[in-house]
Amino acid sequence: MDFRVEEIHKRNVLLVKILWIALIFSLVVVLMTESAAFTTLLVGGVMSGVLLHMLTWKRIGTVYIPYLFVIVLTLLNVALFMSVLNLRMFLIIYFILALVSLYHDYRPLLFMGVAGD
Repeated sequence: MDFRVEEIHKRNVLLVKILWIALIFSLVVVLMTESAAFTTLLVGGVMSGVLLHMLTWKRIGTVYIPYLFVIVLTLLNVALFMSVLNLRMFLIIYFILALVSLYHDYRPLLFMGVAGD
């Protein structure tokens, strides 16, 4: 493997770990506030986490996972906005931007802008 693909894989592994930690914290907070977004976050978050985890673990499409990461987080964000809309939900957009910026690549960030987040 060349150096670029190996670096992207390392960042994919890091972001999948951060995604799982963020999902666990989000589920705890949503459960404590008794929000309607619990099932959306549970089903969508776990499905997206498992998908990204398996693709990263098996090294399938390593260079395309950052774009899939953006798509999954954008869809999860839209689903959360449809279920609960308050001012705190807008912080999720900045959290996703911070996660995607960990790739140190402008293309996933541009793709995120096009995706509408």
